[in-house]
Amino acid sequence: IGPPTSSRRGGRANMALAAGVGGVSAAGACCHRRASQAQHIARVASNRNRTRSRVSRIPRLRVDAAAPAPPTEPGVAPWSAPEACFGVSDGDCEAQDLHVEGVIPSWVCGDFIRNGPGGWDGGNRPMRHMFDGYALLVKVSFRDGKATSEQRYIRSTAYNYYAKHGRMLYDEFGTGKEADTLGSRVKKMWMTGLGLAGLQDPPVTDNAVVNVISEGDGTLVAMTESVPGTYLLDQDTLETLHRYKYSGSDGTADPIAQTDLTTAHPFVDPSTNEVINVESTIGYPTPSRFVWSRKLGSSQRHLLASFSGRDASTSAADFAMGKKDSVSFSPPAYFHSFSTSKKHVMVHELPTFFDLEAL
Repeated sequence: IGPPTSSRRGGRANMALAAGVGGVSAAGACCHRRASQAQHIARVASNRNRTRSRVSRIPRLRVDAAAPAPPTEPGVAPWSAPEACFGVSDGDCEAQDLHVEGVIPSWVCGDFIRNGPGGWDGGNRPMRHMFDGYALLVKVSFRDGKATSEQRYIRSTAYNYYAKHGRMLYDEFGTGKEADTLGSRVKKMWMTGLGLAGLQDPPVTDNAVVNVISEGDGTLVAMTESVPGTYLLDQDTLETLHRYKYSGSDGTADPIAQTDLTTAHPFVDPSTNEVINVESTIGYPTPSRFVWSRKLGSSQRHLLASFSGRDASTSAADFAMGKKDSVSFSPPAYFHSFSTSKKHVMVHELPTFFDLEAL
């Protein structure tokens, strides 16, 4: 199942979901597939020389209430690219039947769930970056040759505040909640200090807008790159249950101390149902990395490794040789994801650093 494409303005959506190669990419369980059918669809999708009539057999789904066309009245300018991209979704939508053009194979069965920004209205500060929008889950369910769609916003602290007050509570990825003035900088420093002292929870945005994985037990975990932005959700209703909290083995304390950042792209080993991820700190005394693992459906995690990360004051050669100041206030390196093999986790310390002064 290929990724859904949607255009949204005025609260209406036009969604298409095309059957693709090799079956379904679903958060839920899928019915058994016939290899011959999957291979046949793969051949149809991959061979560019197939006739138009052959390709048109791929089923497509759409919401009957299609998005309105751009205005064409005299004197009315058509929609600009920002207006088309940075719209606002209707909000929560209960399951509705989708119109199917063609036939959905009987072996396609399960839930296809995507997470991403659904509304870029920051109230007092219009959002201008694609990663700023508040997290919206969209689910397309396949059962008995039929398809339904529903959506729901993740109830993070950031979203709840916006929904109640109509303005941003935190700086998001590319949009500050206030204009960049001396007063706003002083206020930001004060709020950051409260967060580091544990007097504001969370200290940074928890808009879980980047990724979502299935736990295999009827729940989902949505996440972003800030540690507080990890939430447990109900796969059936898409309702937000609570912020995800880890513990140690047998319910003991979490083996990892307070961290600031996490990758939003954990590795899930399908052979062992093991989840592996990396978290980090960016503050005093040195930036540190923590590699951990847990089982799907369990919040008990195990610390696999920890080490000091590279910062802007350490050259690549010195870092490779283990030469590093014990205390450093230099900006830490940013990392987006990591690699794995059967026996190792590889964390890439790249020469891209945070600008702590700008933050």
